[in-house]
Amino acid sequence: MTCFVSNGHLLILTNTTVRVMAALTVITGAVNSLSTYWMEKMTKFYVIFHVCVLVSCAVALLALTQDKHDAEYVFTHVENSSRWTSIGFSWLFGFLSASWTMTDYDATAHIEELSDPERKAPGPSPSPCCSPISSPMKQPVAQIFYNSLGKGGRMFFTIAAITRMILSSYVSNADDVHN
Repeated sequence: MTCFVSNGHLLILTNTTVRVMAALTVITGAVNSLSTYWMEKMTKFYVIFHVCVLVSCAVALLALTQDKHDAEYVFTHVENSSRWTSIGFSWLFGFLSASWTMTDYDATAHIEELSDPERKAPGPSPSPCCSPISSPMKQPVAQIFYNSLGKGGRMFFTIAAITRMILSSYVSNADDVHN
């Protein structure tokens, strides 16, 4: 057996990871071989699925989370856990990783190309809601779902997120293949 699940803890061995990656590669190749008629159907399904997951996630977290901060705290409270002395500057640097991801997916992988990156690049900032180090799951987003929605909610939204990522890769690859 290459995958063990016990009490919410998951241990996946290397062979399992390689098999899943190989299967997804074959499935992606097969999906990208489909005609444009099926690609259009899949893209429409993906858009509807994505919107439904986002809306249901927002509603579920807002409705079922017990200990929420008020709007003033959410929009005005800043904890400077970086090495920058200015809170405003630190707050702006908090958006840097997100902007790199949105503008160039591999930009964060090139941070080591900076000269003296440990001094010039912003340090990692821990999540204010839960640190991945202190999370027993080592997955902060899954931990948030577990804390707010329980085991079933965590499993549903984690599987939905993985499905969304897979469908996203199909749709983006399909655009490249058929254009």
